[in-house]
Amino acid sequence: MERRWHPRQIQAAKDEIVVRVAAGEQVETIIRKSIMNPPNRMPLYGITVYDWRAEDDSFSDRLTRAEKAAATIYAFRSLKIAETTRRRRDNTAPDVAAAKLASDRYMQLAEYYDPDRFGKRESVQVLETAKNSVAGLSDDQRARAFALALGVAAKASKKEKPLIIEHREYTSADP
Repeated sequence: MERRWHPRQIQAAKDEIVVRVAAGEQVETIIRKSIMNPPNRMPLYGITVYDWRAEDDSFSDRLTRAEKAAATIYAFRSLKIAETTRRRRDNTAPDVAAAKLASDRYMQLAEYYDPDRFGKRESVQVLETAKNSVAGLSDDQRARAFALALGVAAKASKKEKPLIIEHREYTSADP
């Protein structure tokens, strides 16, 4: 006989998942621990949690915010591992390699959960340097020229990472 979830159990499970994810625990770990819980609690399965995320916008938003909070925790863990390894005097090559692996893994998690803050960025500069390229153009024409140059630069990078775009107006002091 299949046990059914009561709505209060569902809400309590969702709340617990959000709190634990915000504390830096991964959903898979939460699920694994819930399956091993005593029989008086309903086991969680990955499909259940991901179904809830797909069906319930409120839960999805809360879980996304919790993952962004966890990204900060992962970044701090990475820094702590690196700092601890740097301070130890008896480090061996395998110790350093293991610490680097753990530190990199935490930074990958931080980047995955909050790519805007912890992801790698590429800088693209679009500068108007030739006097003749913008001289005598109206503001609208200059804006179109800038947009075209920006599109060319973005297409040339062919990366799906966030771009930092710097634009400097042409002045008469430019060469």
